[in-house]
Amino acid sequence: MMLIEELYYESNYRSGGAPVTIDFLGDSVMAQDIETLFKSSWDYTESNYNTSHILGFYKKLQEKTLTVSIMASDAKTYDHLMDKMHSAFEYDVRNVTPGKLWCNGFYLPCYITETEYEDFEEFFEAVEKKLTISTERACWMKEIQKDFFSTEQEETTEDFLDFEYDFEYDFSEDKQNRGSIENKSAFPAEWEIVINGPATNPQIQIGETFVQIDTAVGDGEYLAINSQKKTIVQTNIAGEKINKFGYRGTDGYVFRKINPGNNIVTWNGKFTWTLTIFEERSEPRWKKG
Repeated sequence: MMLIEELYYESNYRSGGAPVTIDFLGDSVMAQDIETLFKSSWDYTESNYNTSHILGFYKKLQEKTLTVSIMASDAKTYDHLMDKMHSAFEYDVRNVTPGKLWCNGFYLPCYITETEYEDFEEFFEAVEKKLTISTERACWMKEIQKDFFSTEQEETTEDFLDFEYDFEYDFSEDKQNRGSIENKSAFPAEWEIVINGPATNPQIQIGETFVQIDTAVGDGEYLAINSQKKTIVQTNIAGEKINKFGYRGTDGYVFRKINPGNNIVTWNGKFTWTLTIFEERSEPRWKKG
């Protein structure tokens, strides 16, 4: 059985500026049937011809269940905990913004769509609560993030190619930046790029993935490109979001997934940006106890 080092729900609901979390391995809430979370299945498309064969696989909306035991030392603590759980789960459903069920560094984007109560102990502030977890992408995800910084300089350093004699033309440093990012998964990965302004017609090469957006990003603005959502959105200094999907470059497919393994990264070095790779698995990575 998998060693579970952490299991908690992170809601989009905030209290005191921080996301509300429900720890399912804590003193007051304890998960009882964790193994049900890791049930995994693929749906498939079939050929329409007489000889049946599988054409492809996909994942559709799935439901999982989790039973938790809730215990508290007194009625006040019990009531606060029950209200906290309800607010966290209800907020995400009403706003159609999935929360995150975290396990061993991976999270499952999901909603808590149904609750049932069993074995209520009125005099001991204890109850069994069965949760139904609904997820659109039945995949556990881990985000690998890396920052790439601008190395733009006002002037070329004086000692660059300083020959003892003059040429009729000047030599300058190559501003092309290089780096790398590793996709640790065995499969091509979805990603998100956030480009911080100022930047003009930014171009980024990540292995065989080429991203080009023909637009200007002003100082204090940022541009977010998401391969999974197929979105390109610029946020200006006033917080207004502007759809830039029509400004994508035509040289290749902007939203191509990033290949497994180590990928060479190049850009002109004139802007700062962040790359997030989404590693997806049908179950979190196993850890030995």
